[in-house]
Amino acid sequence: MRIIFLLSLYKDGDGVSDALANYVKERGDGNKHLIVAKWNYAQKSDLNVVEYGSDEFQQMDFKEYDLIHYFKGTSSNVLCQFLASLKKKGLKLPVVTSICQRPSYKSLLMSPYEIKKTDCFVMIDKASYNDSILSFVPESKKAQIYFCNSDDIDNTQDIEYIQRTDGKIIFGRGTTLSKCPRDMFEIFDAINVPNKEFHIAGVPKGDNWVSKEAEKRDNVVLHGMLPFNKWFDVCKSFDVVLYYIPKDSHASIDANLGLAMNMRKPVVYMGCEAPKERFEHGKNGFIANNAAEFVAYAEKLAADFEYRKKIGECARQTVCVDFSPVKMVELYQDVYNEVVSESHLKEKVKIPFGYYVQYMKRCPKRILQETFDYYPNVKKAQKR
Repeated sequence: MRIIFLLSLYKDGDGVSDALANYVKERGDGNKHLIVAKWNYAQKSDLNVVEYGSDEFQQMDFKEYDLIHYFKGTSSNVLCQFLASLKKKGLKLPVVTSICQRPSYKSLLMSPYEIKKTDCFVMIDKASYNDSILSFVPESKKAQIYFCNSDDIDNTQDIEYIQRTDGKIIFGRGTTLSKCPRDMFEIFDAINVPNKEFHIAGVPKGDNWVSKEAEKRDNVVLHGMLPFNKWFDVCKSFDVVLYYIPKDSHASIDANLGLAMNMRKPVVYMGCEAPKERFEHGKNGFIANNAAEFVAYAEKLAADFEYRKKIGECARQTVCVDFSPVKMVELYQDVYNEVVSESHLKEKVKIPFGYYVQYMKRCPKRILQETFDYYPNVKKAQKR
């Protein structure tokens, strides 16, 4: 099946772009795909990426493709523009939309146009699937499929959980600054473990509150922003992962969390709903409901090497089974087969009036941008 992958922004290191690149790689399609981006910032890519409106784009007729797979991340009018381009060529293709965040997250709501033109809505986790904002979408037009990465599984298979000879316990985390709760240092301070250290990756060194708090403590190491290979090595050094993020975080099942679990690291988690889907509490990790529980689970793991190792081994096993790239590709293929069938395309989504009101209230700036194709803060992408 030949697929056009469509997204607003393609950029190395961008979460949606990386998810798409990995998915294309897992499919192993060769040349059976095309990626169209409204803004293409890719420095180097072995994928077939074309910028919308470019000379290369204008020369294409798209007749050989079977469907559009739209990755809904950064908001833009790219779906509207692309479908209009196809219409001028006398073409109409079914649309599968992967919503790459919680559907109700701030101003990243799906526009009424995007909803009307989507034949199947794919949610990236169960929390997103159950988000009430799209409850009016028929179950027959919804699916839930996790994004998975075989590289994490392959590159971590030989990593063993090793006991330290210095008696030190390294607690660690890897998240952006926005996912660091204000009380995370207080919780770390409360963990009653001698010779403990707290290693933090993903937060820039400099003028921010995390850096300032880290400087006050001699047992906190701030690694700053790291390329993936450096982050990989830092994550390997952790004994216990303390994964505490705000309850209203813009987070799915989280790739960094998955990497740690693939490395057989025991995890204590507290925060928003989606990452909880990785855990069987007490078996492959711990889900804390409050700070006291978080501290207790951290102390329990720190006290017993064999117990940490047991939890970590189970963490890897469940990631390999429940978040399988092979399963991801198979489930998406089922969705593709369904949307190209005429019976599926006959069912339409009826958008309630309340959704229009909510969309207009929360996304006025976006409505103007998408109506007039005006994005003054977006630099012109480099032509490839």
